[in-house]
Amino acid sequence: MGPYRTKPLDVLEQEIDQLTELYPGKFLQFTDDNLLANRNYGTELLALIRRKKKRFVTMVTVDQFCDSALIEEMASSGCLGVAVGVESMDDDNCASVSKYQNLQKPFSDAVSHANKYGIQTCTVYDIRILRIYPSTSLYTQMLSSGDVTEDWWLEKESASTCNHLLPSCLSMHFKHSSFNPMHLQHLALQLIAELNWMKHDSVSHILRVGYRGHGLKFAVMMLSVRQRFGRA
Repeated sequence: MGPYRTKPLDVLEQEIDQLTELYPGKFLQFTDDNLLANRNYGTELLALIRRKKKRFVTMVTVDQFCDSALIEEMASSGCLGVAVGVESMDDDNCASVSKYQNLQKPFSDAVSHANKYGIQTCTVYDIRILRIYPSTSLYTQMLSSGDVTEDWWLEKESASTCNHLLPSCLSMHFKHSSFNPMHLQHLALQLIAELNWMKHDSVSHILRVGYRGHGLKFAVMMLSVRQRFGRA
């Protein structure tokens, strides 16, 4: 991976103009989880979007999402929604993978604050079973205790490690004192179903936030996507 870079704003402005010409009336989507990492650049970027009178959605980190002033600035610039990289609700898990920007953040309060300003919040839960990668301290530790198979990535998946009717991301290659592969797969699928369950109050809340942010069409689109995931 190379160094962190930002796109020149004059180039970005040309791209916005091109997209506006090709797709009039559509909102912009910035698929960049570090779009606003540089605050000076972010301020100029938001000013550009505000000047262009465009609505947009983007990705933010937890610490950015919990920055009330930044969220208000984004709302005034036309932000309809954000995807937040929560990673884990457990601070110990975040610290173990050096996600220190996620620690001890008032996430629930930040959701309420964003919703107050008409910004929809999407937290993507990618449920996967732990991968024990080679050359990591965890691999060395579990290999010495006999809890992971050496060179497991060279082995063919068997019924003891994977249900072949499910995605490979739900397979496992290690022993656990409390869970077996099928149990973990069941829990992962149960969580996915519960997170995508469309309750009446959830639908009403999403529509209210959309109304506040003058983004009802975007709110309806979000509901449609969640409904499709719920049926999957």
